[in-house]
Amino acid sequence: MIQDGDFIKLTYTGRIGDENGDVFDTTDEEVARENDIFHEEYTYGGEKIIVGAGHALKGLEEEVIGKEVGHSGTVVLPPEKGFGEYDPELIRSYGLSQFKEKPEVGMRVFVEGRYGTVRRLIGRRVQVDFNHPLAGKTLHYTYQIEEKIDDELEKVRGLVQLYTKEVLETRIDGDEAIINIPLRLAHSSTWIMSKQNLAEDIIKHTKVNEVVFTERYNEESIASFRAGQALPR
Repeated sequence: MIQDGDFIKLTYTGRIGDENGDVFDTTDEEVARENDIFHEEYTYGGEKIIVGAGHALKGLEEEVIGKEVGHSGTVVLPPEKGFGEYDPELIRSYGLSQFKEKPEVGMRVFVEGRYGTVRRLIGRRVQVDFNHPLAGKTLHYTYQIEEKIDDELEKVRGLVQLYTKEVLETRIDGDEAIINIPLRLAHSSTWIMSKQNLAEDIIKHTKVNEVVFTERYNEESIASFRAGQALPR
């Protein structure tokens, strides 16, 4: 039986509303492509999470507790167990000078240390909605518990993939976890903000006592990084 604190590999597909709603998240590459939400940089096939650690939505974590490995099912999550109720108090107004790029309605922006969505443009003022885009929505999930993970290296690799959506070169040496960070990721603002949380999760939930992030510079990695910089985002 799966218990709070267990490491598991979970596959799932989440839809808005009911079983016929739009797919907004999935671990299935084919489903992602069919619904135009495929991301080239993501690694599909399942996510490795710690049950109860907030790595998945509250309702989905509660659903798997008490189930056996191999169990598959469906669950409907009300807003309070998904992305929360919609809060109109989370709408803020800013001047245009607050933004590096010209904002447009619907654009995701980073303001005052958090992400939001541009809601309205009024003259030189910009309304930003800091609610999650799916706040207030009922969600429908199909899922399967693929396995329970006990190996320490696999736990670390799973957490790395959870935070980066990629499979990175990772090894354990004694009580240290050494993780090689590609240059394109090392210079990402999202990674800079999240790497401390990843390190804390690894130390808290595995037998690792120290996390080392490495960046490998050579002609190939530098050329790849510069080529990536030149690509439109």
